[in-house]
Amino acid sequence: MFVAGVTGVLTVWLRWPPRGTRLLLAAPAAFAAVFLPFLGWSAGLPDDYGVAVLLAVLLCAVVLVVAVRAAVRARTRGRREGATVTP
Repeated sequence: MFVAGVTGVLTVWLRWPPRGTRLLLAAPAAFAAVFLPFLGWSAGLPDDYGVAVLLAVLLCAVVLVVAVRAAVRARTRGRREGATVTP
């Protein structure tokens, strides 16, 4: 289901690239940031639940920082494109 969702998002993104497309990847990335440490924990790596929680929190923080940076850059780019230069 995750792969189908990512494939759908990438298909739409490659076909019609709207402004701020990097933000579309924030939700699947946040899902993966939480899901993958616990998937690994259920398979035995990491072997401690606390480590899986710590990894999930750290990965979510990274996703949040990247998403905020992408949003700020998209907003700044939009303002620069909309600005008119008067001599």
